[in-house]
Amino acid sequence: MTTIEEKVVYEAGEDVPFVPFDSQKCLKEYYASYNKTYFNDTLPHLSELFICAFQPLPNDQQGIYIDSERARKLSTSETTVRAGIRINSKLKCFKEFTRMVLLHEMIHVSGIKGHNGGFTDALCRLVKAGAFSDLIR
Repeated sequence: MTTIEEKVVYEAGEDVPFVPFDSQKCLKEYYASYNKTYFNDTLPHLSELFICAFQPLPNDQQGIYIDSERARKLSTSETTVRAGIRINSKLKCFKEFTRMVLLHEMIHVSGIKGHNGGFTDALCRLVKAGAFSDLIR
């Protein structure tokens, strides 16, 4: 049941301009930009064999990196799984958070597995380089 307050707030939201954006296109653009700016263009470039895409993920998982070896293992005669980054499609409307998750997964693409020492060092390097400065307000 909707309360009067909820109705008033809903209607107030109708006055806020909405600018639709192509989330998939933005994701690819962010990947290319971050690769160049923060990873010295050393990560794989996006292609048919290495993708960066939104898709549903289980258990509210935010993102996942699938390397080429794991992609081969997951592939079957009916389905080819491609290497790359997948971002939970539930995040499409949260641009800043999506970009944070993308940077997180790009650290894994750089060869760092897990979330211990090397990951923390890489994350600190990105913070110092300003990768998150316009994302956290």
